[in-house]
Amino acid sequence: MATYTGFGAADPVAGAFNDALPITAATVFKATASGLTATKVRVWVPSGHESTDMAGLVGRVYNLDASTLLAEAAFTSPSAGWNEVAVSAALTSGVWYGASVYSPNQGYSAKAAVFSGADIVNGPLTLPGSAVHLNGMYAYADSIPVNNGSPTWFGVDVEVTDGGVTQNGTGVLAVTVAQTGTVAVVRAAGGSAALVVTMTGSGSLVAA
Repeated sequence: MATYTGFGAADPVAGAFNDALPITAATVFKATASGLTATKVRVWVPSGHESTDMAGLVGRVYNLDASTLLAEAAFTSPSAGWNEVAVSAALTSGVWYGASVYSPNQGYSAKAAVFSGADIVNGPLTLPGSAVHLNGMYAYADSIPVNNGSPTWFGVDVEVTDGGVTQNGTGVLAVTVAQTGTVAVVRAAGGSAALVVTMTGSGSLVAA
């Protein structure tokens, strides 16, 4: 199983801001392969803001093409630096999504010109540059982001995970795969686990 993020673990050197209004900030992304799931919403919290104006954060994943909420979860006690909250949203290749963070205490981080150039690409995850799709979206409300702040990045990232699984051990391995097409499941050499696979998409399963 492989995971992909837009910004990784490095310090993005983003500043702290407060517009005196609750704000939802979002990063636009898409999957360029089938069988991916958004598994985490990530947010950068500048030092000194984790227990003040960036407390009480809520992460969400939206289908921007359909203007629908797919998943949400509250961050627990944010700390300075990267924070993550687990979500689960099956992704369709080519659809535009938004990973967002609602900040009821009005604080957020931002860095100018991040999306002014080429797309940010990590494997099957693409964060579009402003020439391709509006990015750096926000709303001064607890709602789907509608305003374009591009090319500014508002400190939000996403983690997506593919459906690949490796098992080297004994016992039972249970996997749920959202996939349209063909899924290949391969037992790793030396493994003796029973394998249970549930298909939630339409397609076929090839096991070896």
